[in-house]
Amino acid sequence: MSKVRLGLRVLSPQLSACNGPLFTRRNSPRFKFCPQSPRLPSTAPSSAPAGFGVACHLGVLTGLPCIGVAKKLLQVDGLENNARHKEKIRLLQAGGDTFPLMGDSGAILGMALKSHDHSTKPLYVSVGHKVSLEAAVRLTRSCCRFRIPEPVRQADIRSRDYIRRTLGGPRPPAPGQERSRKLQKPEVCPKGGSEEHTG
Repeated sequence: MSKVRLGLRVLSPQLSACNGPLFTRRNSPRFKFCPQSPRLPSTAPSSAPAGFGVACHLGVLTGLPCIGVAKKLLQVDGLENNARHKEKIRLLQAGGDTFPLMGDSGAILGMALKSHDHSTKPLYVSVGHKVSLEAAVRLTRSCCRFRIPEPVRQADIRSRDYIRRTLGGPRPPAPGQERSRKLQKPEVCPKGGSEEHTG
């Protein structure tokens, strides 16, 4: 992992122009690893305001197939996270279920994908470069052990760990500790009972 200093403020519409060169550093001759399959950058679908997001930019710069995967819907071309959209999400039953993201222009900008049987929120998948939407969805689904595709999940885990180690932030809980905290249920006072815990 290498440290990069950013000397400019990044605005959402310019994200790919600012970050594209940083992503392509890995393809320089000094690195021995060069991916052969599409990358899964955690970016918004091709519904980016200009229709050319980070995945497109990265693919064009490297010549490699790329896929756009986002955790949140980018609201553009009439796409909105409204009641109608939430109802479509509710209808996604099993891992692998999808629905198209069609903009007001009539163009299909991507697909909402229930990536895992137990996930409650979909991923938003789009083509980036040299890959069809169907192949992008299939590959994204095959990379999901949990909700987030494993390459993106591992990058997030490792980058957070690096930041904790270098900046001295809080340590992650020991294995099993985090889960046990989540499983503990708060005590509930019976109706009419005291709100204070007498312990």
